Amino acid sequence: MSNAGKQMNDCQPMFISEVNSPSRRRQGPPYLTYIISSIPQRFNSTLKELNTVLPGFFNVKHKEPVPHSDSRILRHGDMNASSLLLTNIDLWSAFGWSSSANYSDNDWILIFEDDVRIVSPEIMKTFYEETNITRNHINSSHIIAKTIEESFELAKNDGILYLGTCEPLFNDSKIHHSFDGLMQIRRGMHFCTHAIAYTKWRARKYWNDISISRLLHYEFTLPKIVREWQRLTKTYPFCTAPNVNWPLDSTYFGFFYPDNGTYASIT
Repeated sequence: MSNAGKQMNDCQPMFISEVNSPSRRRQGPPYLTYIISSIPQRFNSTLKELNTVLPGFFNVKHKEPVPHSDSRILRHGDMNASSLLLTNIDLWSAFGWSSSANYSDNDWILIFEDDVRIVSPEIMKTFYEETNITRNHINSSHIIAKTIEESFELAKNDGILYLGTCEPLFNDSKIHHSFDGLMQIRRGMHFCTHAIAYTKWRARKYWNDISISRLLHYEFTLPKIVREWQRLTKTYPFCTAPNVNWPLDSTYFGFFYPDNGTYASIT
């Protein structure tokens, strides 16, 4: 058996008690949100970014990455990539199997890596000016929040939504638009995993769906695994606002992007 195959067999989830302890079941904001981070400064920076741009939208919790000493870590290969994969598996499993008294199957969990930024109000204002729409005041928080909510509704049957993507391949000619007609919501094949939302039902079955495809025999990193899963199963998740390209001329699309200029990516 290959090392990758061994890791697939060893990928048993470690359950996280925090997911099972909300005050009540709810749909809508604030959404259960995890920031994966091992460095307090990075976590605090991302937390401040989320709460500043979208106040009241997130119920943020901190998730330490699976340590390299964990017995499930692949010893011969990129241990950081192995840790990130296992950390996501733990979060999917904990949320997916949480009590129905706390979360319904259609509730969402948002998972961010700790280098995430959101397009700023200044960027959003420029985007709207380029569409030749004259507005005295652009409430970017309202635009982003409402577009994400609309995207959740469109993506509820998929159970997965990319809040930001990189190097996407769009093979669906049908483009949905936001309430104001300016933001796109579009299916595609995605690579990055820095900002993704999952419903409870999808989180419960996501790792099983990926693992039975035997992708771990030849792929090791989470972004490559999920992209191959999308390609092989012809599952093309929605991305919200893929017509927003920021930083300009980068490979990043959507409201959320990794700030590699400030921090090195954890993937």
